[in-house]
Amino acid sequence: MRESYNILADLVAIETYNTSTFIFEFYGRKGVRDFPDGLNVVPPEERNKYNMLAAFLFWSGDNGSELAVAREFGERLQVASCNGEIAHSYVNYAMGGEELPQVYGRNVNRPEKLQAIKTRFDPYKKLGFYASLAGA
Repeated sequence: MRESYNILADLVAIETYNTSTFIFEFYGRKGVRDFPDGLNVVPPEERNKYNMLAAFLFWSGDNGSELAVAREFGERLQVASCNGEIAHSYVNYAMGGEELPQVYGRNVNRPEKLQAIKTRFDPYKKLGFYASLAGA
């Protein structure tokens, strides 16, 4: 956690990003754990985590070099928050560019199972803008 705080401190010291912040969320997992893995759409990588880092990097404009700096800091925060473990990103807080297994779980059968659920509940493919399972 200290490394993440230090990275954020370096970022907010830059005036362009001085309104950026992050939160550490700790959430209960008993209800999720009560369901067997085979019946649970929450990936094991997520069910076994006790806390999650959610970084919010703010700046004005659409300057490409500023975006590159923000991405670099975001990637550093992701690495620091993994504590040497394999990275897993909660889909709502992912940066973009993550591989589907990093978001939905590394079990090889998961994408097919989730695609079947998506097809059932979103037959017209209205959902799926980000980290889409369409075509997974």
